[in-house]
Amino acid sequence: MSWVNECRNKCKLIKHIGQDFIWQEKPNRANYLVASSNLLDNDHQVIPDLYLMGEYRPLKKGRGEIFTIALQFFIKPGELRRVFMLESYPSYIPSHRDKDGQIYGPHVHLGDHRLEQVVKSLHAKEDGLPFSHWAQRFARHAKVYSGANTSGGIPGPFLGDLFG
Repeated sequence: MSWVNECRNKCKLIKHIGQDFIWQEKPNRANYLVASSNLLDNDHQVIPDLYLMGEYRPLKKGRGEIFTIALQFFIKPGELRRVFMLESYPSYIPSHRDKDGQIYGPHVHLGDHRLEQVVKSLHAKEDGLPFSHWAQRFARHAKVYSGANTSGGIPGPFLGDLFG
């Protein structure tokens, strides 16, 4: 079976985030937070080769913030393929450029640019929507949940602190 078919079969499963999805500052990048985790099936067994990644970074001079949540597939050690990714940018910032032009604001990627991908702009009623809004949208489309919580619940970068 090709890795693409294997990935499709694994993506059909409902996926739960492992306990290790903890936001940490990226080395050498102040205020840039990352989190990653293996994904578990309904029996709480690791789904081999599927991986969840999150990134957060504030823009300079208080112009907003960027959230990225991605479902990725390991082909071999050190080589990931993007399966589905949601990126939240303020609507006035060019957030994606390719041969078809550019997109401003939030958008999704389905597939990997090295094979085929679809990039689609997302409508947001306002800028500055919280991470929880985008996490619920991602969870609904990618079927990724936090523990037994199937209403979204991907932990955000400021969950449980003064701002969360």
